[in-house]
Amino acid sequence: KGAFMGVDAQRVGALLALAPAGLSLVDLDRAVPDGAARGAARLRQQALAFDDGERLRMLAPIREHIAAHHPPREEDRDRLLDLWERLAVRDGKAVGSDGGGAAAQRLDVEAPNIEVGIAELVALGRVEAAGRTAVGLATYYGFSGAPVGRGLQLVMDAARSADNASTLAATSRFAALLAMY
Repeated sequence: KGAFMGVDAQRVGALLALAPAGLSLVDLDRAVPDGAARGAARLRQQALAFDDGERLRMLAPIREHIAAHHPPREEDRDRLLDLWERLAVRDGKAVGSDGGGAAAQRLDVEAPNIEVGIAELVALGRVEAAGRTAVGLATYYGFSGAPVGRGLQLVMDAARSADNASTLAATSRFAALLAMY
């Protein structure tokens, strides 16, 4: 396994398995700062990943197999989840304001990944981070008219079961606002 793929390819592949929309090459470099280019090249060489514009992607059956059998390193996963959280919060705030069009375009592409990230954060018990991410993404959904994903509900359920009152209150208020539109 290791000699065939190489460590860098395993690391990149494990992160791509979390990303149904693929990853931008810039984000991939941020998530795997010491081997993204080598890993991506090896995955392309083995026909396990392909370029889609500025993004690296995997076909769903490959992504699902890797996700089930080869989890990412914690530090790589955490860097990617933190990146998605910052993106959702920053760009979610920008949508609907002057210059928010670029933020909306980025979130339009990244929303499926961020939804996965919210589920991962909830599974890891990082409910407050999941809440911030879900609210940022829901802001985008509210302004763009894009169909709302399930991230906000996941966070509300997790906050309720973890008795995390502040996160539950914030996400519930936001869900109520979205329901008005």
